[in-house]
Amino acid sequence: MSTSEKRRAGFCSQCVSKCGVISVTQNDQLVKVLPDKNHPNGGICPKGAAAPQIVNHPDRIVFPLKRTNPKGQDPLWEKITWEEAIQTIASKLKQIRSETGAETVSYTFPTVGASGSFSWGPYLQRLMNLYGTPNYISHTNVCQWTRDEGSKYTYGVGLPQPDFERASLILIWGHNPADTNLQTWKRLMAARKRGSKLVVIDPRRTTTAAAADLWISPNHGTDIALILGCLQFLIENHSYDEQFLLQWTNAPFLG
Repeated sequence: MSTSEKRRAGFCSQCVSKCGVISVTQNDQLVKVLPDKNHPNGGICPKGAAAPQIVNHPDRIVFPLKRTNPKGQDPLWEKITWEEAIQTIASKLKQIRSETGAETVSYTFPTVGASGSFSWGPYLQRLMNLYGTPNYISHTNVCQWTRDEGSKYTYGVGLPQPDFERASLILIWGHNPADTNLQTWKRLMAARKRGSKLVVIDPRRTTTAAAADLWISPNHGTDIALILGCLQFLIENHSYDEQFLLQWTNAPFLG
């Protein structure tokens, strides 16, 4: 290790996994991100490893910029101080609230699954609650609404955590936790060591699919047909818990 090199323990903030990392700097510049083997996750994904490219990219904006010409024209910018930026934003928000009401303002931030918004998002929500607007705009993964809202209609709560620790068969559909969610991946591998079988459905032979006992590679756009076929098989063979469905789900009302 050179005299200018320093290593600092921390965590990656690029998704919700919060993997422990060792950040390596030389002359106070980030040059490498390594997995912290002492952290429970014990690894990082390609996004975490690419952090130096993000931090050191020449197009990265590291100070406030204020537009100097009207919208509709090619934008021109000038550098301003953080104090001026905060004062400009605060004054504009106060003006809007006094003229048209706080609810005419909406706020947005990216999905927590693929950004660092899990760490700063709650503070923005608190700010907007204090300001007085409930209007929240965001985007998420293609599967998010059906995954979360479908779980609410089925279980009464949002998506519950899978019970990998007691599962004998685990089905992963369109998900690659080996590269995107190391917490889930470690639980899967521990379950396999205990004897659980792993089935992965994915058009690509991902790292997760390569570790599966059975990999099913459907053609693109045929997931619905595959799901309906599975449901028909379960119904025809009575391979379901009728009392559980009657008591805990809305399945009896779907016929």
